[in-house]
Amino acid sequence: DFLFARYPDAEAHFRKALAADPKSVPAHTGLALLRLDADPRTAMAEAGKAIRTAPESGLAHFARAVAADRTSDWVTAVDEAWAASLDPATATPGRALVAKLKLRFGKDREAAEALAASGPWQSDPLARNRLAYACLRLGERDRAVALARENLVIDPLDTFARSLLWQARAEPAGARSASAPVGM
Repeated sequence: DFLFARYPDAEAHFRKALAADPKSVPAHTGLALLRLDADPRTAMAEAGKAIRTAPESGLAHFARAVAADRTSDWVTAVDEAWAASLDPATATPGRALVAKLKLRFGKDREAAEALAASGPWQSDPLARNRLAYACLRLGERDRAVALARENLVIDPLDTFARSLLWQARAEPAGARSASAPVGM
């Protein structure tokens, strides 16, 4: 139900699972994901319950990281995003979130280092765009342009990659527009 956006039904299923097993990691994680937008503090608490039962749960750590970001608890957000990156299932979104948080606070080198290490995130367009952005901010224009162009091969409509090329003044001839760059 959660995957099909039938949230009331999903919540009922998660609550039923918790009635049968109060330590159900999927149920606590599911409730955390359901609450991310409406109530990030509750989402943090639900994800925390899942983590106490299964500290290796990358999805629970990721949910808690996103919730912490939404409550402006950035230290927890970074810590939980790193924890999520240790689980192969959430390594890529975990690293991408670490980079987003580091970039937000001007820690461009740390963002680049988080995404430059070898791993599955190297083939992820979002992670590659964030790495390109960090490189551009670090003055590594050629590397940023190469990464953005790599994403445009996969998705020619990637507006963020296009905006990186625009910022680097590396758009192909005739492709330049007067519009402002797209935000992150």
